[in-house]
Amino acid sequence: MNIEADFVQIKQSQMLNKPQQTQGHFIYRSPKYLRWEYTYPEKMVWEIDDEKTNANPQVKRLLELIIKSISGDYLTTNDDFDVSQNENIYTLTPKKREIKNFFTSMQITLDEQTKLASEVIMNEKNNDKTTIIFKYVER
Repeated sequence: MNIEADFVQIKQSQMLNKPQQTQGHFIYRSPKYLRWEYTYPEKMVWEIDDEKTNANPQVKRLLELIIKSISGDYLTTNDDFDVSQNENIYTLTPKKREIKNFFTSMQITLDEQTKLASEVIMNEKNNDKTTIIFKYVER
């Protein structure tokens, strides 16, 4: 599966006076290529090709979490998450300590027509929250 989309990312943190908003574009190419490009307010690119990257194990694990969330592999209960569903909203609760170090839960909202993620909310361990809203999603 290949997916491209624009995104708006909103970070809410106790350490920030107001929510921080960034935006950009991402590309996912199956099986393990991800390019996450921020275009506003500053340009920055995060690109991982698992077959070419010798990233540390934590970075590779985070990549795997992102890819499995984007591809929909995590929308059923699995070794990493318990999953509950309310209509088109899936709540993922981590089972493993290594994932709990990143966040306490994730909510993935699927677009009713495309069945692709339209919004991802990550509730982080330190009570911060990151919301990613996807726009112009293409396969």
